[in-house]
Amino acid sequence: MLDASATSWVSRGGDRTRQFAVDVRETWSEADWYQPEHWQVSLDLLFPDAPALADLDRLDVQDTGFDFSRTGPERERAVGEAERELRHHPALQALWSSTPVRIAVTLDRAD
Repeated sequence: MLDASATSWVSRGGDRTRQFAVDVRETWSEADWYQPEHWQVSLDLLFPDAPALADLDRLDVQDTGFDFSRTGPERERAVGEAERELRHHPALQALWSSTPVRIAVTLDRAD
C-alpha cells in the first residue's frame, strides 16, 4: 500500500504535519507575557497498490502545492498552475482519480 502524508512546515522524525497558532488572548491569565496556543493537524491518506501509482515516490516536484493567494484572479492563476503541473505527471493524475482506502485526520496540541 502507498502511504501519502500531507507535506508540512514542521516535520519531526518522518511525521508530516501542519502547525498553526490560535489566539487565546481573551482567556490568557498571565499578566506579564502572552503566547498563543500551538496546534498541529495531520492528514494521512492510504491508497491501494496500483501500477499507475508505483512511481509516485520518484516525482521530482519540490513545491508543496500550498498557496495563499486571495480569492479572485490570483487564486485562479494558482489553480491553473496546479492543473498544468498535474497534466505533466501521470502518477499524480492516477492519484487524483484514486480513492483512498483509509483516511486519518488528527488534531493535537503542539506546545
